[in-house]
Amino acid sequence: MEKGWGRMTVTYDVVIIGAGVIGSAVARELSRYRLKTAVLEKNLDVCNETSGRNSAVVHGGFAYDEGTKKARFCVEGNRMMEQLSEELDFPFLRCGKVLVGNTDADMEQLRRTMEQGAKNGAKGLSLIDEKKLHELVPAVVGKFAMWSKTSGILDPFLYTVALAENAHANGTEYFFDHEVTGITKGEGYVLHTARGDFRTRWVVNAAGLGCGKISDMLGITGYRVIGSKGNYIIL
Repeated sequence: MEKGWGRMTVTYDVVIIGAGVIGSAVARELSRYRLKTAVLEKNLDVCNETSGRNSAVVHGGFAYDEGTKKARFCVEGNRMMEQLSEELDFPFLRCGKVLVGNTDADMEQLRRTMEQGAKNGAKGLSLIDEKKLHELVPAVVGKFAMWSKTSGILDPFLYTVALAENAHANGTEYFFDHEVTGITKGEGYVLHTARGDFRTRWVVNAAGLGCGKISDMLGITGYRVIGSKGNYIIL
């Protein structure tokens, strides 16, 4: 993958900013077409930030509000994962997931979650009793649970690397250590980096937590980036 200086002598059809899982997935999809595409990444490799710092869960699609893009893409992505793992040779395990409850209030919440999941098109959702829960997950204590059979886990690093390698094999150019510091808009766009400038007809903003900053450079202001952070406790 390229580590050189800017390419102002070349006009790209598309430049993607960010080499996380979204940027690399977009790069792979665009590499199916006759387009000259590049990816600019400020870090020294793919998957260096949010894409490599998540729970690695392939969600079932029941947790998102009905009608949202998150709900739609979560369900569609879940269904695609076996085929993707076979095509790109990254590990994926459809191990399932349980949401455990003990009280009447818990049961009511799980029923609402199942209803929302059904509206989203999520498959394989069911309520299970204490016996079935103990069979599935012996270490968990609970009176009942919602069982999401289609939920799974993967390796986010190997997944992102596989997407990027496939895109690159199909002709996409990757430029690492190329943080975008400014964007000039004219006939297309000129993306400025400390290692040179890049001219392109289209820009895809896949900059993760930096997407607001890139959006401002593009003149699309007002976006608020709201991050969330969780803790895992090993018992």
